[in-house]
This record gives sequence, C-alpha cells and structure tokens, in this order.
Amino acid sequence: MLLVQPLDMPKRPATSWSLFFKDHLDEVRASGRPIVPTQETVVAAALWQQLPSAQKHAYEDKFKVAFEQYKKDLNQRLQELTPEEYKLENARRQALRAAGRKSLPRLKDPNAPKRPLTSYFRFAQDLRQTGKYAKLPLEEQAKAFASAWASAPKAEKELYQEQARVAIDKYKAEKAAYEGKD
Repeated sequence: MLLVQPLDMPKRPATSWSLFFKDHLDEVRASGRPIVPTQETVVAAALWQQLPSAQKHAYEDKFKVAFEQYKKDLNQRLQELTPEEYKLENARRQALRAAGRKSLPRLKDPNAPKRPLTSYFRFAQDLRQTGKYAKLPLEEQAKAFASAWASAPKAEKELYQEQARVAIDKYKAEKAAYEGKD
C-alpha cells in the first residue's frame, strides 16, 4: 500500500446529530456520572427523537452554517494545491480505494486546463445553437445529432475534425505548461 501523508485539508463539520450528542456528553460529564458510550448513545438517541423541532432546527442551522464555511474553505484550499499535490493525493486515495475504502472520490484540479470538445461534440453544439432541436427531449436530440453527424458531408466533418485537432494541440501545450509550473 502506498504510504502518502494526506494533505492538510479542511475537515467536514459535525452533523446536527453529532453536535447534539456532544452537548449531551458534556451534560453527562458536568453531572459527574461516568460515561458509558453505548448507553449514552441510546439515551441521546431517545432524547433526539423527543427533541422539539425548534431545538432540532437550531442544531441543523449550526450545521448548515458550518458546512457552508467548510465548502468555502475547501474550495480555497483546492485552488491553492499544486498539480503535484493533486497527483499525490489522488494516488493516496486510489491506494485507499484498493484497500477497501469506497467513499474517496478522485480530486479534480479546478485550475487545470479543460479538455476541449471532440469534433462530434463541436458539431452537436453548433446544431443545438440553431434552435431547430430545442423542443426535442435530450434523448431525441442526441439521436438526431448522431443521425446528422452520420449523414454529414465529409468536408464538413473534416472542418470539425481540424478544429478539434487545433484545440487538442492547444490543450496539450497548456497542460504541459500548467504541470511544469509549481
């Protein structure tokens, strides 16, 4: 297994239930009773069920505020990462997924150059902009675009393929320059 230290990332905030449970444990400590985690979980769950909705909403509001701050902090941190840090973190996550940890998605670098459209998608984008297919459902649009692409003249297809080739060359140069910076 790959031993890579995790990046210093913001931590997800405690859920409304976790905030309530922490407050419950603080009350138990303050009363001087010993804490038996399994018993206190059952007691706290029963108290949570009986909690008036106004008090539950207070915990939920605390969570929402903390979660919004977490998203801002996470986005800021992701903007600060270098391409090398993204590679290391994604390698670490891949190793953890291979070891059985399923809920670790791959990080996507928001600063990396975006891959350009293929020739077919450029063609479909142009057809979509004509407005001719606007009233069709997406599935029907996709079928109509595929049919139009199949019946398009070779010269028209070559035009879109050339545009795609130029765009991919530009993308490769931008990606090489981006990965070269640190």
